[in-house]
Amino acid sequence: MKSICNILKVIALLLFLVVCVIGYKFTSVWQSDVTCEVTESTWKEDTVKFGEEATLTLRLQLPWHREFSSAVPLGLPEGFIVMRNKESLIKRSLNWRGYRTWDIQCSMVPLKNELAENSEIKFPLALKNRMKNNMVAVKLPKLNIEDLTDIPETPINKFTNLDPALAVANETLDHTPPVADKPNYYLILAIILSVIVIAYLIFLKLSRKTPEIPVWETALKHLSELQSSKPDSNEAFHITLTDIIKTYTGKRYSFKANSESSTEYIESLKTIESLDSKHKDSLTSIIRDADLVKFAAGSTNDELRDSSIDNARNFIESTVPQQLTNNHA
Repeated sequence: MKSICNILKVIALLLFLVVCVIGYKFTSVWQSDVTCEVTESTWKEDTVKFGEEATLTLRLQLPWHREFSSAVPLGLPEGFIVMRNKESLIKRSLNWRGYRTWDIQCSMVPLKNELAENSEIKFPLALKNRMKNNMVAVKLPKLNIEDLTDIPETPINKFTNLDPALAVANETLDHTPPVADKPNYYLILAIILSVIVIAYLIFLKLSRKTPEIPVWETALKHLSELQSSKPDSNEAFHITLTDIIKTYTGKRYSFKANSESSTEYIESLKTIESLDSKHKDSLTSIIRDADLVKFAAGSTNDELRDSSIDNARNFIESTVPQQLTNNHA
């Protein structure tokens, strides 16, 4: 059981450290409010013809506290128009660094024969209180645009079937809501396991009781300490001895021995039916000898001290509960 508890403590410590590291990362990202990271930026086809549809696919990592509001771009490169109702926005899971992955796909139509270098496309962000910017700019990858040899009378309608009035993207348009990806089950599982392990350790801590030392063991220990210390004062020796005996008998037989005088204590011993007369006489003798030394300046020596301690020890050892005696045997 103890080894299992130690293993659980190590696991709880490791989980706590992991949670602290993740918490630090998330807090750092939130405080710095950094912009998004582009992990993938490609065109469906590297080369398109003038006036044909060009589909852009992006995979972006955005700080956990920010969200895209739509895949409809707010800003387009010069000479491009957006095709409505062909955009998609997928909200994916968080990573341990505090970034969420987003997949964006949108289609555009080039109305000029080249895409300028360092051209950007901008997507709207959901408005939050701690927002420095309300959009994210992403650099577009290279796109080859071929001229048409035969230009039709209505090139836009023939190739894109796009109403130019719908090509303007702004905040008044009905934005497509993001499609949520599956949650990060590994992160959720780690949090649940952390809570379970910590709760179990707290339960063990609260339910664990310090084993109480039996009163006879405490009394015998104190007798040995008294015998080895050998107080210079006879009075101090007998005061300590009577305190040990009274404390033991009071706890062993459930009465307030320490608050009683010697006479009251001797009378209380007479009422204890489980205590035989030999033990009662032995305790009475020890208490009366102690009173003679404490109050009548009685004399004593090492031999009498050892005899009193031996009598007290024999009494305690012989009154240990019988069941415990048999178990030790």
